Amino acid sequence: MRKIIIPAILILILAFGSAFPGLGAAAQDTRPGVVRVPVRVFEGNRFVDGLKMADFEVLENGLARPIRNFYAVDRDTVLRPEGDTGFLPFVGRRFTLMFQLFEYQPKLAEAIRFVVEKELRPADTLEIQTPMKNYQLPEQVLAAEPRRAIADRLIEIVKTDIAAGGMAYNSLLTEMKKLVRTIGGADSMSTLETDNDTNDFTPEMLMPRYRTIIQNMDNLRRIDTEKFVQFAQALKKKRGRKVILYFYQREFRPEIDPQVLNQMFSLNQDNNTILGDLQELFQTTRVNFNMDIPRMKNAFADSGAEFSLLFLNKTPERVARIIMREQSEDIFRALGDIAEATGGMVDTSQNPATGVQSILNSDKRYYLLDYDAGPSQPAGAFNTISLRIKGKDYKILHRAGYLN
Repeated sequence: MRKIIIPAILILILAFGSAFPGLGAAAQDTRPGVVRVPVRVFEGNRFVDGLKMADFEVLENGLARPIRNFYAVDRDTVLRPEGDTGFLPFVGRRFTLMFQLFEYQPKLAEAIRFVVEKELRPADTLEIQTPMKNYQLPEQVLAAEPRRAIADRLIEIVKTDIAAGGMAYNSLLTEMKKLVRTIGGADSMSTLETDNDTNDFTPEMLMPRYRTIIQNMDNLRRIDTEKFVQFAQALKKKRGRKVILYFYQREFRPEIDPQVLNQMFSLNQDNNTILGDLQELFQTTRVNFNMDIPRMKNAFADSGAEFSLLFLNKTPERVARIIMREQSEDIFRALGDIAEATGGMVDTSQNPATGVQSILNSDKRYYLLDYDAGPSQPAGAFNTISLRIKGKDYKILHRAGYLN
């Protein structure tokens, strides 16, 4: 693999998922006791324009709260302030592109190019998080460097980091396919006929290795709750509009064909060792991650960021004697819940470029509401926020609440 030299325009920040206090940290430009809520209102797929402060109702923990300020915003421009107009918000956007992928897709280049060449404005910032490192694009670079050149460098870095980050996972995946084909293609359970590196291995030897591979792969794809929460807490300190695009890929795990498993059970009724391995193996493939999803949801809602998930769909490969079973449900559900809690969106197309364009095009126009916080709650309590448009049944996207 060709060695990539990180250009001077990119500053390495920290490893994926870590908090980064002190990086341009600034308090939100709201006054004490005031809660800020970015809001998008849709009728079908159409953004509802022209709404005013009087059209909104805000409830915190079920109780109506007075709205202090109201702003209609287009990208990084405040169009129509109401209320305390002498206190305008900072609406520069802080984009974070997070790539939790084990293989690179060419369409990712189009997605990155769209953000850099079409979407970023002078007041915006961009951070890239790959499986290997984090990169911050300094604001002055957007004015000094050609956008196409910046995009080209970022694409090369993302491509290289995904390949390096996915090397261990893909190596385990290849080994697992060999083991599954070996077990699934055996006519007897004494000596297995397979690839050279598994020749003459018995089930007692192969199935424990299969189980170990599953555990190692799960460790590589696991989402660390603590690191996710730390990242959200760091985001809370940043001012402006915080937009997160999280790229996650549909995953498939090679498994033994159920018919073969049944045959193995039947042929080995007198072999307690193999029966025990088969039973444990069946349970191992269905282990759920121990993620604290409510805590993650609350932390991201509290950060004020908008978290959107781009779930890269793909068709499972066809491999002889192997069942390719999807294993994305657990992480997809967790990330989807975070998106909902922050007023973000979920895109499940096979083309991340069109998904990014769709999400960012729907995110250009929005409203900002500042309201007086409700009665004090215990430290760490989550205060729920709900919004209504008087007399209308619109789709409203906003963060679910905030932490005391």
